[in-house]
Amino acid sequence: MAVKGTNISRENLAILDKYVKEVSRGRSHIPKEIEKELIEQYREGKPTEKAKALDMLVSYNITIFADIAISVLNTIRGGDRVDPLDLMQVAVITYMKKLETWDSTRKSKMITYYYREARTQMQRFVMSNAFQIKQGSVFLQHLAYTLSKLRIRWLGEHEHEPSVSDMAKETGVSETTIKSCLKATNLNIMSMSDAPVLAKMQYPYLSSSPILDMLEKTMNKVNLDEKEKNIVYAYLDKKEDLTESVTFKLGVYDKFR
Repeated sequence: MAVKGTNISRENLAILDKYVKEVSRGRSHIPKEIEKELIEQYREGKPTEKAKALDMLVSYNITIFADIAISVLNTIRGGDRVDPLDLMQVAVITYMKKLETWDSTRKSKMITYYYREARTQMQRFVMSNAFQIKQGSVFLQHLAYTLSKLRIRWLGEHEHEPSVSDMAKETGVSETTIKSCLKATNLNIMSMSDAPVLAKMQYPYLSSSPILDMLEKTMNKVNLDEKEKNIVYAYLDKKEDLTESVTFKLGVYDKFR
């Protein structure tokens, strides 16, 4: 249930607050002189220096990113269906891009340069990801969610997004189906090899469908892995039959036969 006056649930607000505290480590309101030094270090330093400078810059700006995210979620239709931590990742990526073109000779701080772009990119993310797939396919809805989790995990483990081939191997779904899902859901694969991992946290399952939530919990009870779950969802869409191993695992929970 959303907190009064906001589209964000109490649970997500608590998760966002924890994330911001972990990343900021008490920092806020970066002085202009320090910001300029860190930006120069990020641009000109060695890899370890660049990483340290970026970590410092983001830690000083993370509360601003959160303020923008909350504002977007509360003013855009569908904001209650989007994980605020996804918007934080959007903000960091946007911030990194703007760092490359920031004119450090300006008298103003960098917030005046990235604020509008960060807000715009967050709004686009909400409009692209807040609503279910028009095709109404249960299988594609589940696959889209699975791919979203997979992208987040790969960013944390490999610091770059998985390719279509990688996603096909991880999910047991053909590359053709993966591509169709990406196209249907606007879940685009971008080059993000430079994206840092600021905080490795578990993203909660946020679904707008009570039925899918119940189905997910049922499959979790019998320890189905992602490939096996995809088989079940494909079966519900009459795309393929249940395998013997999946049917055996479902046991008394097999409500689909």
